[in-house]
Amino acid sequence: MSRQPDRGAYRLSTMLFDDDPILRRAFELAWDSFRAGDPGVGAVVADDRGEVLTEGRASVGARLAHAELEALQRLPGALDGSRLTTTLEPCPMCRAAAVLSEVSELRFAGADARWDGVELVVEHNDHVRDRWPAERALGGEAAVLGSLLPLFRARWPRTDHGTIAAHRRAAPALVALSEDPEVVAVLDDAAAIDLDEAVARLAPRLTDAVAFRVPRVRHLVVMGLMSTGKTTVGVQVAAELGLAFVDNDAQLAARFDATAKEIEAAHGQDELHRREALALLSALERDERTVIAAAGWVIEDPTVRDALTNHDVVWLDATPAELAARIDEGEHRPRRGRSPLEMLRDQHDRRAPWFRRAASLRVDTGASSSPAEDVTRVVGWARG
Repeated sequence: MSRQPDRGAYRLSTMLFDDDPILRRAFELAWDSFRAGDPGVGAVVADDRGEVLTEGRASVGARLAHAELEALQRLPGALDGSRLTTTLEPCPMCRAAAVLSEVSELRFAGADARWDGVELVVEHNDHVRDRWPAERALGGEAAVLGSLLPLFRARWPRTDHGTIAAHRRAAPALVALSEDPEVVAVLDDAAAIDLDEAVARLAPRLTDAVAFRVPRVRHLVVMGLMSTGKTTVGVQVAAELGLAFVDNDAQLAARFDATAKEIEAAHGQDELHRREALALLSALERDERTVIAAAGWVIEDPTVRDALTNHDVVWLDATPAELAARIDEGEHRPRRGRSPLEMLRDQHDRRAPWFRRAASLRVDTGASSSPAEDVTRVVGWARG
């Protein structure tokens, strides 16, 4: 498995970047790229004193004209203490180039959904691994702006190298921002305005979207229909891996002071589902890696599905008939007047395609398997 970078995030004190001139310069380059009709990514390599060594900006003139490569290729050679700052999370190619250029630190603002989960093939080499740069993901408005520019540009076929798929996978808040009429008006005027004017006009919208940020850790999320053993397996997997366990139902009850049945009875099914999704999304914001047992329904929420692309998902599966046999009359989840088998068949047919797409690992928890075997398989996979 690839190394997980240390993604400690911070929020900029000002959108004018007065406290970070290198980051500001990277965004000036990104804005110049965007104004020229290119993807809108900028990169700067500076030394350990903060002096700019090289710069680069993304261009569609050549397939490999990524901002990071443009900057790294201009370096005269490896320089101890050098730092690469870029406005968008580097793709695997650019990340590998940073490693091989012996950059000491890599900082990036926005998140690039296109390459999530791709493993760097250079990591098998011990010499290369020893040179792996420290990483820092920059949060706040800078992260939003860094992602917004290429995401907005990706709407147009002329720059589409798979970025339309990234648009669909990006955080919903970010997609909505890229389609906001006031934001569209500013970005459509890009050729006539400089970065400071653009930032001044965009600032309120960027602040509203600050909830979008690069996840600091990848949580292990156990999903499946009711009675697949999410809690049983999740608790034991967490213990084996030395991680905290978070139960979606318990978090729902703690946050809203009511069980799922009580919430549905008082507020209706739609409100129950909204609260279940909020409980999971809140758990995914934790700064320490955990094992989370998710409520079965949440996979139907598109916001949750988008969020899960940044985490490790284990799908516990079994046939509806096997699951129906496990449900007793004290089941705490609402059934809405249907037999367990009827309900489970409907849920399995509807949710299985979503589980399949989200899952990093599928575990059959049917009659031929035991909880101990299920735990062993998940732990073995998680340890790589």
